[in-house]
Amino acid sequence: MLRRVAGEQKITYDEAADAWEDLLDLALPTVPDRELALIGVPLAIKHKGGAADVVYLALALREQIPIVTADDRCIKTFASFNLFVHLDALVL
Repeated sequence: MLRRVAGEQKITYDEAADAWEDLLDLALPTVPDRELALIGVPLAIKHKGGAADVVYLALALREQIPIVTADDRCIKTFASFNLFVHLDALVL
């Protein structure tokens, strides 16, 4: 996603690299992929969504948290879940 946003010149490649390093420094907790796949795959089939998108959605559903993305297609595809927040809506 950072590569896409940088490619669209919304941010520079250096800013994308810095953002990636910042994310890695957060040492976020992880969850097993299989658990999320069991939730996400049926959602992908029903909503015709991408594999990565439904894994994020499955995690958000499980944790009851929003998803921040710049992916307009993903937001539109899963609008009924009301969990996606467009990156542009954030005040940084």
